[in-house]
Amino acid sequence: MIYRIDVLTTPLARGGEAAVDPVGEAVRHQIAEFGRTVGPITTRRIFLIDSDASPAQVQAIGVKLLADPEPLSIFDHVYAETTDELIAQRDGFAAYLDSFEGARS
Repeated sequence: MIYRIDVLTTPLARGGEAAVDPVGEAVRHQIAEFGRTVGPITTRRIFLIDSDASPAQVQAIGVKLLADPEPLSIFDHVYAETTDELIAQRDGFAAYLDSFEGARS
C-alpha cells in the first residue's frame, strides 16, 4: 500500500501563534523582488511510503522521523554517560528555550 505523509508548519506551532513557514517566506520575498506583492505562502513536504506496514506503523514513522525533534533531545545523544557538566548545559539550554514565550509546552 502507498501512504502519503504531508509535513508542514501549522498554526498550532510556536505556542498557538500564527506559524511562519520559512520556505514560504523566502519564496514570498523572491516574488517581491519582481515587484509583486502576495500574501502568506505555505509549503509542505510530501512523502510517499510504499510499504506493507500497518497505518499505525506508518503514523509512527511520520511522528518519529519526519516531525521536528524536541530541542533538548540532542543532549540524550551526546555522550554515553550523562556528566554533571552535560546536565548543567542541558539545564541552561532549557532555561534559554523557556525564555521564549510559548516556545515549549
